[in-house]
Amino acid sequence: MPEPLPISACLIAKNAAHTLPRCLASLKTLATEIIVVYNDCTDATVAIANAAGARTIEKKWETFREQKNFAMAHASMPWVLMIDADEEISGYLVKSLREFVLKDDDRYDGATSSRITWLINRWIRHGDWYPDNGIRLFRRGKGSWSGDQVHTKLEVTGPLAHLQGNLLHHAFPEFESFQSRNAHYAKIAAQDLFEKKKPWSWKKAFLHPIWRFLRGYIFRLGFLDGVPGFLIAWQNAQTVFLRAAYHYELTQKNPRR
Repeated sequence: MPEPLPISACLIAKNAAHTLPRCLASLKTLATEIIVVYNDCTDATVAIANAAGARTIEKKWETFREQKNFAMAHASMPWVLMIDADEEISGYLVKSLREFVLKDDDRYDGATSSRITWLINRWIRHGDWYPDNGIRLFRRGKGSWSGDQVHTKLEVTGPLAHLQGNLLHHAFPEFESFQSRNAHYAKIAAQDLFEKKKPWSWKKAFLHPIWRFLRGYIFRLGFLDGVPGFLIAWQNAQTVFLRAAYHYELTQKNPRR
């Protein structure tokens, strides 16, 4: 078995007992240190993390940005790997990560990788969901999370390489969870728009959902993913519409803000 690399794997979790074992198993031979920041857990999340040798830290929920910055602030290894509790590192990506970290090329301060998501009966390889490139690995002290309540972004100060292989995303055990998450995020996004005093517009309410569907299903070839591809494009368009609807409701109920 290969020796773990000088990597601190950091993740946040809440009631993630159904996905966390798979995530931690993929880190076992990769990361020297695993840090799990949790909040309000009522399942076996903490016990599972402790059994896997992770360092567990409880933190009251603030935002995704704050939780993730808090987690990586506790990293002690030269490299930091950010991963979600419902993600798993594929064998090919593990190989790429090993080669990259062992080479320790000083031209790069981090690396991006692609993420592929499972929905219903297949891995989604087209549309708005793939390749879903993002930064996951960076030199400690070179990265920080920014963004609002819904959309967070990891920013790294230096040049980035791109790693081969996919991060496997087991986000939705059933379609209903996809629907409910979208509705939840639409409300949060609408509240964020309202707090920032963004004006409501007919364009965002009616034209943006149409464009979102066409972009994902037609222009980004979502139709090649069969029925799941259609469902994703339709739900994404509906989420954009719901965000506008909730935003309208807030502006009408609070006209003087």
